Amino acid sequence: MRKLLIIIPVMLVVNDLLATHVIGLNVSYKHISGDSFEVYCDVPSNCPGTFFNNGNCSWNGPLPSSTIFNLYCEDQGFMDTIIADFDTVIDASPVCKSDPVYNACSYGPCGYMGVQMMRYKAIVDFSIIDTGSCNQWLMVYLYGARSSGQNYVSQPSNTVWSSLNREDYADNSSVQFKNPRPIPFYCAGQEVTYHWGAVDPDGDSLFWELDTAWDEFSSGSFTSINYASGYSPTQPLPGAISFNSSNGDISFTTTLPAGYIVGIYAVAIKVSEYDKFTGQLKTQLHRDVHFMVVDTCDNEAPTLISELNSSAIVSDSFSIQTCQGQDIEIELVFADYDSSGALSGDSLSFMCNLGDYVDSVSFTHTGTNPDTFHISIVNFSSTTPEIWFNVFVEDNFCPHPGYQDYSFRILSGRQTFLRSDTNICVDDTIWLNAHGGDTFSWQVLNGPPIQVGTNFGCIGCQKPWIHPDQTTTYVVESNQPEACGNQDTLTVTVFDQYEINLEPVNGGTVSQWVYCVSDPIDSFMVDIESGVYSGHGIVDSVQGWFDPSSLGVSPGLDTIVSVHFVYSGSCANSDTMQIRVRGLANTEITSSNTFYDTLTSVQLTSYFSEGNWSDANNSSNITATGLFFPSAFSGPDSVLIIHVGNDSGCVNSDSMLVYILEPDSSVGIRLESKQSGIYVFPNPTITSVNVVSEELIKSISLHDLNGKLVLTQFFSTHSAMLDVSGFPKGTYVLTSSHETGVEYRVQMVIQ
Repeated sequence: MRKLLIIIPVMLVVNDLLATHVIGLNVSYKHISGDSFEVYCDVPSNCPGTFFNNGNCSWNGPLPSSTIFNLYCEDQGFMDTIIADFDTVIDASPVCKSDPVYNACSYGPCGYMGVQMMRYKAIVDFSIIDTGSCNQWLMVYLYGARSSGQNYVSQPSNTVWSSLNREDYADNSSVQFKNPRPIPFYCAGQEVTYHWGAVDPDGDSLFWELDTAWDEFSSGSFTSINYASGYSPTQPLPGAISFNSSNGDISFTTTLPAGYIVGIYAVAIKVSEYDKFTGQLKTQLHRDVHFMVVDTCDNEAPTLISELNSSAIVSDSFSIQTCQGQDIEIELVFADYDSSGALSGDSLSFMCNLGDYVDSVSFTHTGTNPDTFHISIVNFSSTTPEIWFNVFVEDNFCPHPGYQDYSFRILSGRQTFLRSDTNICVDDTIWLNAHGGDTFSWQVLNGPPIQVGTNFGCIGCQKPWIHPDQTTTYVVESNQPEACGNQDTLTVTVFDQYEINLEPVNGGTVSQWVYCVSDPIDSFMVDIESGVYSGHGIVDSVQGWFDPSSLGVSPGLDTIVSVHFVYSGSCANSDTMQIRVRGLANTEITSSNTFYDTLTSVQLTSYFSEGNWSDANNSSNITATGLFFPSAFSGPDSVLIIHVGNDSGCVNSDSMLVYILEPDSSVGIRLESKQSGIYVFPNPTITSVNVVSEELIKSISLHDLNGKLVLTQFFSTHSAMLDVSGFPKGTYVLTSSHETGVEYRVQMVIQ
C-alpha cells in the first residue's frame, strides 16, 4: 500500500532531547539496487567518565536502540518519518588502549574518558513511497541537544542532511566518512590538521566548504545555531584557520580559552559531489562534528620529518605525478618528540585510507621512532584525475595519545594515443580520435599542411574530421603529463582504388579453392565491407553466400565457376576468383544382390573402382576391397553391404541388401526387380515362410482365397519369418507393407 505523505506545514521529528552528550551528527546513504537505499545515521557521543562530568561517576544514560530521521521532498514540500535501528558501535575514544581504566566506554562510569560512534541503519525503498513528481530529496537528521561548547550559545540541537537527485542520479551513493578519529581531540598548543577520511563510492569529484552549523529544520528551512562572539561558520575555531576545498583538510593551532580545561567547537562542512564524466552537480552532504581541545595533556603529536619520497614524480610537498598502469612506491618518515624536543619513548601506529581508492595497495612500516611508513601500489589505476588520501599516525602515550593527519595527492595521468595507421580512399573523409586527456592540439608531421574547413575539422578537437588528398602523418599533443607520453602520431595512406582481395572464409573440403558438391554454404572475405557478389553458386548477392550443392554436379564429374565482387562506391574496384566444385564419387554398386550359400567368394563391383567395402555388422565376411563370401552364411539370410568412395576428398557411399539362398530354394518367386522387390521362400511351404525386402518391412498379412484375414504381424526389419504350421493347406495371398508406403502381394501355397 502506498502512503500519502503530504503534511503542511512540515515539522521535523526530533529525537530524545535527554541525550545532551551528543558531540556531532551525520546522515549518509548507499544505493543497494533499483529503488532501494541503505541510510546510515551516525551519532558520536561521550561515554560516562570523570573527564566530562567534573570528576563525578555519572552520565545521562546510553543512547536508544533506534532513532528517527526524515525524508523531505523539496519539490512538493512533504516529509515522511523513517525509523532506523541500531546497527553497530565504533569505539572512537581519544585515550590510550593499553590501560582499560582510561576508556570509560568499556570500563564504566568511573573511567577517565570515552567516545563512541553509534550507527543506526534503515532500508528506504522509494518504489513504495507515493512521491508524485518528486525528484529532489533531503534526508534530514536531528538529534537532541549538543554538549555545551565554546563557539555557540546554550545547547542548540544538531541537524544534518544529505541530498539525493532521483531524477538524474537514481543509483548514486553519498560520500562516506572513514577517519579513525571521527571526533577530533587535541592537546592545546599544537599545530594540527584534521582530515575527514571521505570516500565517494562512485569515484566522483568532491568540493568542500565550511558551512553553518544548524539547530533545527522546519517547513523546508534550516535554523542556524547562535554563534558566540568572535565565531562564525567560516571561523568555527579560535585563531588562524587554513581550509583546503579540494579535500576538506582543516589546519590550525589548537587554542583553549583561559579558565577552561576542555574546549568544544561545532564545525560544520558541506561536501558537493560532481559527476566524474560530465562535471555536473549530483548531490550534497552537510556534516557536523565537535572538535575538542584539552589542556590536561602534555604530549606532542607525531611529526613528518622527511620530504615526500616516491618512485613517481614528486610535484610538491604533498603531491606525486604518476600514470595509469605504473607501480608506485612511497616512503614517509615520522618521529615523535616529547615537550623538551627529544625523541620520546612512544611507539607509533599508522593507518592509511588509500585502499578505499585504488586496488593492489599494501602498507608496511619499519624502525622505532623515527618510523618509516611505506606504501606500495601495483598497476595503479584510477577513474579520476587526482586522488586525495590520508595517513593517520598516532603514538601510544597515556592517557592522551598524540595523533596527526597528513594528506597527500596522487595526480593520475594517461598515455595519449591514436588508433593504428590506416588507409583511405582519396574521395573519403574519416575522423581521428585521440585518447588520454581532455585538451588536444594537432599538427602535420609529413604531408600537406592543415587547412581548417578544407582538409581538417578542428585544431583543438578530440575527434577532428580529415580529408587528405595524399598520404599524411598527423601528430596530436594532449594536456596529460609529459611523463605519461602526451604525444602520438598516425599516418593516413591515401589510395585511388580499394584493394579487394576476394577469398573464401572457410574454403572447400579438398582445398581452399576446391569444394565438394556436398560442402556447406561458405562466404567470402574482402577488405571493404559493402559490395555485390555474382556468379554460379552465389545464393545471396549481398552477403556473398556460396552454395556448392546448388550447382548439382553429378558423381564423378566436376566444374569450374567464377565468383565476382564489385564495389561501386568511391574508389570503385572489383575482383574475380575461380572455384572448382567436384561431384561425389559414383559409388553405386553394380553387383548382383542374390547369391547361393554354396558360393565360396565373389568380387563385388561398383562404378567407382576404388573405395572401401564393409557390411553393416563389420564382420569378416567381406574384405575392404569388396571380396564377399556367401558361403559364410546359411540361407535364407541377408546382409547389408556398404561401399564408401573418396574421390580427391569428396566422399560418397552406396549400400545394397544382399540375399543368401539355399540351392533348393530356387522355387522362390522373385516378383519385383532389385530396386523394388521382395523374396518369399520357400514357396510352397509346410511350416514357415521367409520374406526379404530391400525396403523396410512394417507389416505382413495373410488372407485366404475368400478374402478372410487369417494373420497380421508387425515388423521393422528387412527380413521376416512367418510360422504357418497351424494353418490349413491351401492357397493364400501374402501382403507386405513397407516404410515407403508401397504394398506387395504374393500368392503362396501351404502344403
